[in-house]
Amino acid sequence: MYNRQTIAAMVGIMLAFCAGCSHPGQRLLQARIEKDGQPVLQTRFGVPDSWDQYAAWQRLDSQVFEPVSTLKLDPNDFGQLVIKGNIRVTLVHAGKRFAAVNIEQIRLVSVSAGAKTWQLAPGEVDRTAKALNAKKE
Repeated sequence: MYNRQTIAAMVGIMLAFCAGCSHPGQRLLQARIEKDGQPVLQTRFGVPDSWDQYAAWQRLDSQVFEPVSTLKLDPNDFGQLVIKGNIRVTLVHAGKRFAAVNIEQIRLVSVSAGAKTWQLAPGEVDRTAKALNAKKE
């Protein structure tokens, strides 16, 4: 039979090993698209807290954005939206800027017909990531 001290020591050792095996934390990000300083679209998503801004930026590829203000849609470009002007895409964590780029335009596609939600058009995440990487150098 094991005595109490042996059991307590074994439990302590097991807890010490398990402490390093915990799941990583999550970072809740808010992504905002602004035109001329005014918010246009936004979304929220989580990433592992170990991810840097470049890895988190790639997650924008699968995010669904909701309008924060009225969008002027071109009736000839059904299902597509190009926002032109002084565009800023920002990732915010805990009220602080985590990553941001300034670009002249951004292309989005409608999630589904008649929906008021949008996703970045194919290639936009990579294109905007280049601007993010340019800031790094």
